[in-house]
Amino acid sequence: MRLILDNVSITNSTGPAITASGGGTTIVYTMAGTTNTVSDGEQYTVTGKKKPDAAIYTTNLTLAGEGTLTVNGNHEEGVHSTGGLVISNGTLNVNSVKTGIKGKNYVDILGGEVSVNSQKDAIKATNSKEEGYGWARITGGTVTVIAGDDGLKAIRTVEIADGTLNIEKAREGVEGQYINIFGGAVSVNSIDDGINASLKDPLPDGQEAEDDPTPDGQPQQEPSGSVGGARDTTEVIDAAINISGGQVTVNVEGDGIDSNGSQTYTGGTVTINGPSTYLNNSVDANGELLLNGVNIAAAGSGAEMFKVPSEKSTNGYLRVVDLDVFTPGRTVQVTDTETGAVVANYTVVTTGVQLFFVSNPSLVKGNNYTVYTVSGPVQEGSTTLAPGAVEVGTYAAE
Repeated sequence: MRLILDNVSITNSTGPAITASGGGTTIVYTMAGTTNTVSDGEQYTVTGKKKPDAAIYTTNLTLAGEGTLTVNGNHEEGVHSTGGLVISNGTLNVNSVKTGIKGKNYVDILGGEVSVNSQKDAIKATNSKEEGYGWARITGGTVTVIAGDDGLKAIRTVEIADGTLNIEKAREGVEGQYINIFGGAVSVNSIDDGINASLKDPLPDGQEAEDDPTPDGQPQQEPSGSVGGARDTTEVIDAAINISGGQVTVNVEGDGIDSNGSQTYTGGTVTINGPSTYLNNSVDANGELLLNGVNIAAAGSGAEMFKVPSEKSTNGYLRVVDLDVFTPGRTVQVTDTETGAVVANYTVVTTGVQLFFVSNPSLVKGNNYTVYTVSGPVQEGSTTLAPGAVEVGTYAAE
């Protein structure tokens, strides 16, 4: 079914504004230059074995077009596909009293301007029962999120290959069993973990449509990862974070990047501002932590929780513990002690810093590096020491 929206406002006070059933795909297309709004009511009178719960409620759904679509989910969800959900282009604004955008089998964002303001999870895929499902992917466009709970979440795999993800506010920013970041720009502001790889138990039948029957049609291929793993977060489980490219910035009160399994960094630039709370860590992995080619810097509390990178890491790293000199607004510069060349720059954001951590390919294990602080900003990528820099100390890369 194809539904073309051309400057329309659709409201249903007793049920979904747009709904479709069956195994086919519903395409909602907005005409270029148009502004369209769909809204449901707070209370539904719709009955049936599978009750709808969203302003747009369909089996398989594609949102496309070159216009603007605003979705107001006043009952529970904003957009809910009980199969797969694709967002290809256009401008989509979703406001919801519970989840903003939910595709049971997958959520695939190819492009467009997507904005979600939700009182619970913003964007998620929930199918934990069938192999190849339960994934969310961003390969283009700009996604902006404000969430009362998780920002971008998949029961299995989250993949970011390109585009921009800006989580302005969330309890946890990005969550999945497997999290793969290949490119793009990712910014997370969270109360708890910024990026978290863990394995969740399936929700009970009847909750958030987890027991909806699988729709007819061929499934899309899962980006990566597989089903399985333990659920004891004190041990190493089948969960992983892999960052090989892109620009990742995390501002966090809890753990910055946390995996109950492994973490592997092979490229990209990662900046972690935090944690700001006790017994958390900027980079936390129950399993192996590999630093191979990434440019990563972090400052926050958690000196006592430091995770030692694997000896198999090709990057060297420095960790500096100091409670006084790493204050917000100051820039940390790291120089090669022998040559004087600056090999890392980091601007302190978090208060109460106990630990500064930096790793990149320029840090050679066993070589000495001198750490300085500067009372102000330094040009990004600067390779020269700023005037007025104050020496903190010299340390050997590990």
